[in-house]
Amino acid sequence: MSLEKFALIVFLLIFSLVAGNTKENIEQHSQMIEINAMNYSCHGIGRKDFPPISSNVQYPEWMQQVCLEVVAHFTKFPYFANDGNGNVTYLSTLAATLSVCTMKFVSVIGTSIGYDVYGYAGSDLASLIHAGPIPWDDDVDMLISHKAQSEFIEAIHNFNTKSKTDGVPELVVHIGHNALKIYFDCETVVSTRLKWKWPFVDLGFYTLSHGVLQEVSPNGNSKRYDGITMKEHYKVGHFFPSELRYFGGVYLLFPNRYIAKNRYNFSRCFSSDHNHKLERATTSFEIDCCSMQRDFLFHKRGYVYERDGVEHTFLSSGAHNHVIKDQAV
Repeated sequence: MSLEKFALIVFLLIFSLVAGNTKENIEQHSQMIEINAMNYSCHGIGRKDFPPISSNVQYPEWMQQVCLEVVAHFTKFPYFANDGNGNVTYLSTLAATLSVCTMKFVSVIGTSIGYDVYGYAGSDLASLIHAGPIPWDDDVDMLISHKAQSEFIEAIHNFNTKSKTDGVPELVVHIGHNALKIYFDCETVVSTRLKWKWPFVDLGFYTLSHGVLQEVSPNGNSKRYDGITMKEHYKVGHFFPSELRYFGGVYLLFPNRYIAKNRYNFSRCFSSDHNHKLERATTSFEIDCCSMQRDFLFHKRGYVYERDGVEHTFLSSGAHNHVIKDQAV
């Protein structure tokens, strides 16, 4: 299969996602929550504490062909020149591009087996505030039904078999304490102190029961392999209907914005309390959002984002009929 044919297949799968082909619908109860213009906090460490912005990136040929729209986004809206190695987390332009490219393929593979994959947690917040990953975070998060786990891993193996002749790196998947760790096995990823490499997609799981969506570990329980209890759970009518949003050049599904609205403070910026590149705990620092608005996109109103006083519009679809194999609850 040629790269051109492979890219076409990816496009068609993405199109089927956008078109909203469904196998089964959950009854949709919640209403769209509007995100109004806000005053961002000007407290915390500022722009001078971070490296310069850089769009001077040598992208691998395969990435330019199968994730051209992601490359285009980060060429226009670049991130930092290098990644965070110390206490403060942040993403380089290359790491951000690779992260979103991986999210795109995770979404497509999930759709190909009949399951929606949702941008989740920090990525859910990031889609609403930055129209892409949080620049001062260093990972991206997604969520899928726990029922999909075995079929999804098998689909990744099938993807790898078909992509070998196209010059596209294999997708590697590891089972972590809280989620699957998924990344392209390419020259731009780096080893962590654990068995997987970075940057990766954290693909978590959920179960549905009695009108409640519960976040669970890969073992299907709210208690992870390391004994920590996962406490995040939501009413189905708060999580759905899901929304199709712009994210770093592609369109991905996210929970209803009610979830992020009630989980995060939209006016303040924080770095992560875990360095995923080093896989160790670190301190979460408050970031001076105001000092970052010259270099990064921030939500202004509706579908409008602003960087350095210039407005950019990224349309999203709003409520979306989702593909799901779970029983309606």
